[in-house]
Amino acid sequence: MKNLSQALLIEANKLGSGSPWLILFEIILPDEQGTLRLVRNNEDVTFGGYEYVAFPLELDSVSDTSKGEIQTLTVKVSNVTRVVQAYLEELEGIIGGQVIIRIVNAGLLEENYAELERTYDIISSSADSQYVSIVLGAPNPLGKRFPLNRYLADHCNWKFRSVECGYVGTDLTCRRVLEDCQHKSNSRRFGGYIGLSTGGVRVV
Repeated sequence: MKNLSQALLIEANKLGSGSPWLILFEIILPDEQGTLRLVRNNEDVTFGGYEYVAFPLELDSVSDTSKGEIQTLTVKVSNVTRVVQAYLEELEGIIGGQVIIRIVNAGLLEENYAELERTYDIISSSADSQYVSIVLGAPNPLGKRFPLNRYLADHCNWKFRSVECGYVGTDLTCRRVLEDCQHKSNSRRFGGYIGLSTGGVRVV
């Protein structure tokens, strides 16, 4: 943990801490359908400008085999309210999404926790009356886009309402085409390449 701040190192090495260590779960749904932010805690937590909702969660230990298989771990989310199960039903088990797990100290939320952050792919999921179980595995490099960038004439590369998009109006959806961007008076932030012909695609 050589890149942690001195304050975090001191807190981590205390025999007893005045502030609890929390596990934050950022569940990035597939196909840009949104993000769920949950924390294993008895109250909500704001971290990095986002609110993490207190939720009953369990994190299993990492599985280990001697057969060269990819290690997995399972996150169990309470299914009493059926909130997370609804996403499973709508988005084909949310397979293809990702989960970012962060360990943070409740009294030092402004510190840099990059070293205590891990990203996993969602490889399977299931639900019963008590829990939604989400099985996580290491990101597969073969699943990454290659080539990295695509240049399309009339399709915006930015996620709607992202920093790159910059839209702050009242519309809740966007078709991510130039016409829609113009309708929202946001065409100066359009993430497409209108200099290309509409029938062309260029990869780099």
